[in-house]
Amino acid sequence: MLLKKGSYGSLRAFMHNVIMLGLMHFMDPFNMDLERVQYCDINYPTPDGKIIPFCTYNNIYRPYVEGKFGKTLEQFQKERKPIQLKL
Repeated sequence: MLLKKGSYGSLRAFMHNVIMLGLMHFMDPFNMDLERVQYCDINYPTPDGKIIPFCTYNNIYRPYVEGKFGKTLEQFQKERKPIQLKL
């Protein structure tokens, strides 16, 4: 099926039959390739609305994101109430 209309409906119909495969070259600080980062198709959204390419997340952004938004287990448990399941 080809996209003949530029509408969300035709895109939805197309995507219903498609599986996206995200492939990337593993990058660490020693082989970082900025050109590849520009074409990274897997992204992480952060709670403050930033979109970070997966290719740079672990090497550059993880300490910032964890420092700004991370919580200890005790903080998390204190803020969240357990879900009561009714059986």
